[in-house]
Amino acid sequence: DTAVLQWFATLTHLGDAWALTAATVVIAVLLWVRQHRLLAIGWLVALAGNGALTKILKQVFERVRPEHVHGIAQADGFSFPSGHTSGSMAAYAMLAYLATRLLPRHCHLPVVMVAGAVIFTTGWSRVVLQVHYASDVLAGWLLAGTWVLCTVLVMESVARWRSSNDSNNPQPGLVKT
Repeated sequence: DTAVLQWFATLTHLGDAWALTAATVVIAVLLWVRQHRLLAIGWLVALAGNGALTKILKQVFERVRPEHVHGIAQADGFSFPSGHTSGSMAAYAMLAYLATRLLPRHCHLPVVMVAGAVIFTTGWSRVVLQVHYASDVLAGWLLAGTWVLCTVLVMESVARWRSSNDSNNPQPGLVKT
């Protein structure tokens, strides 16, 4: 159905490189200006590192994209792993993490649920639009999810180390680091 494809073609832009790059810059600047330096650095490491890993893996595997003849979506380059999927996973998972660190507790569940829905639908849109195989999308989720998890674990470790070494820090963790 053309209407469904059009809807997914619009939705897939949430994982476009230009949209994620703009979000990366804006959020990094906001975090830095608000004195959340460790969060800003972690945000940049999560997104830039994921982008680099995705590009490297695309060059290693050189998987050709599936044939898509509907004309609604255009995609170039290699297929595995899906860059839209890994980029949206990294960005929206990190946004959910940042929300759990910076927003009141009652906001955590709704933000995490919206992030999960955006991550899933952006990835799935790539399969529906026939510009990726399902395995490309699964690899994108796995790659970015693993990278984000490692980034967050390092950030949390640094924050704990800083708070244990800083007796003047009234709030341990990542609130103001």
